[in-house]
Amino acid sequence: MKFSQKIFLISFILIIIVINIIGIVMINYTYKLNIEKEIEKSIFQTNNIMHELTVYASYDLSTIASNYLKNGINVDVYIDGQRSYTNFKSEDSQIAEGLLTNEEKIKEVNEELLDNTLDNTQEAGIKENYVNAHNLDKQSSNIEYMDSYIINDKIFMKLKRNNYIVITLSNISEVNNMRQEQTNFFVELSVISSLIIALFLSITVNLLTRKIKKLDKAVNKVKQGNFNIKLTKLGNDEIGNFGNSFNEMTIAIQDNLNKIQEVSENRKQFIGDLTHEIRTPLTSIIGYSSLINNDKVIDNNTIKKYSSKIYEEGKYIQQMSEKLMQMLLVENGSIDKKIINISEEIKIIVEELKNLFDNAIFNIQIKENVYKEVDKVLLKSLIYNLVKNAISSYDTIPKVDIYLSENELTIIDYGKGIPQDKIEKIKEPFYTLNTDRNRKISGMGLGLTLCLRIASVHNWKLNIKSEIGKGTKVTIII
Repeated sequence: MKFSQKIFLISFILIIIVINIIGIVMINYTYKLNIEKEIEKSIFQTNNIMHELTVYASYDLSTIASNYLKNGINVDVYIDGQRSYTNFKSEDSQIAEGLLTNEEKIKEVNEELLDNTLDNTQEAGIKENYVNAHNLDKQSSNIEYMDSYIINDKIFMKLKRNNYIVITLSNISEVNNMRQEQTNFFVELSVISSLIIALFLSITVNLLTRKIKKLDKAVNKVKQGNFNIKLTKLGNDEIGNFGNSFNEMTIAIQDNLNKIQEVSENRKQFIGDLTHEIRTPLTSIIGYSSLINNDKVIDNNTIKKYSSKIYEEGKYIQQMSEKLMQMLLVENGSIDKKIINISEEIKIIVEELKNLFDNAIFNIQIKENVYKEVDKVLLKSLIYNLVKNAISSYDTIPKVDIYLSENELTIIDYGKGIPQDKIEKIKEPFYTLNTDRNRKISGMGLGLTLCLRIASVHNWKLNIKSEIGKGTKVTIII
């Protein structure tokens, strides 16, 4: 069963059940009120008849009874246990006689009478003692009580006062007919309203599920690889919010795919550059070693020269592998960040650099006690590579300034500088400004790439500003 059909069926059943419960309760409540009014009316009429009998006893009973018969009240009068007057029909008189016995006998007589008189009646009910033992006279010698009975479409009201007993009969067929008419009307109304509700629900459910169908089609398109789809006009409800989330999801997926594709292209480019970069030293190594191995050269000086070339090329490949390994560790997140005093750490690194580049001039300004969360090894690699790049930009004695403030590390050289159109290019792996491939000067083009990735894993920002002939300023925003 479809979701729309489930919504329709459940909603329809619940609405119909609620409507029928309300209708039944209202009909029964109205019927109860009407019956109570009829009983109150019968009580009032019976009391009036008894009053006329006891106060105006000289009146003719038939005259009294005929006055009430005009209002639909039948009268049965007993004086001292003897029937003095009745305008009841025979079957009603038998029921009335059954109401005259004492309480225990009344039950027996009622059972017998009801068995005899109500055999052909489809519905029968007795409401006993609706008004029972109403003591209207405080004198112990006077006994007065009133009982009411409902049998089919009739109300019997018995009032005893002293030696008088008055039994009245009122017809309540109109009340019962009204109940039946209300029931029939409600059934017809229920059928009509059910059809209207079914139509309304069908339209409403179709409108609601139309949005869901639209979402389903969009999901199927995404499943087929179309991430450019965008849902619109879904409203401001929960489905509309879901549609907005769906749009955000497809945008995020498309962005991630673009990033994956970009990474894939970068890796292809990186592998191509790496292959090209390794091919030259390998060609040299193979060529020189082949000449030596095949006795093409026998001069010791030449052999020593070729061996030196092989060593240099091998060393270059080793350095390249170390750089690549560092980049791999950074990419995989294999870092150990701790909060340290980077002021002291940078001072130690600078001293090592002074020993390594003893011909360089270093100008150092370090703010004391700057604590940051860093990986010590990567911090050292970052500064080493930036300083090496700075020194390689000189043809004369290199001069390097290193400044540390609370949130910035700055390295400045006053060398050749970098053309503006090359600043973004030098961030790419294996790209060098020097084209003479003198590795003592140009390096392998991996240092700055590694610096950028070290800054990235620390959530730092690396800015480069340079001017030809004036030098380069690299700022790391920590």
